[in-house]
Amino acid sequence: MISYNTGTSNESTVTAYRYTYTKHGQISELEDVINQKSTYYEYDISGRLIKESETDNSADKVDLVSEFLYDTDSRLST
Repeated sequence: MISYNTGTSNESTVTAYRYTYTKHGQISELEDVINQKSTYYEYDISGRLIKESETDNSADKVDLVSEFLYDTDSRLST
């Protein structure tokens, strides 16, 4: 887990992140521990990012899903 303290001595903000990795070393989850939000990542068999899902863990709901498609030359397509 990585934590950050920011702000002045009178006012401080703490942010803490927990990273989870696939067996291939890719990030599979990025969790914002303080704000109870997670981002999940899915990859295809070539290791390319194909899906990113942002969730609010406190409300147990998905806030945003992004999907990525690639052409035959592995270029991100629109």
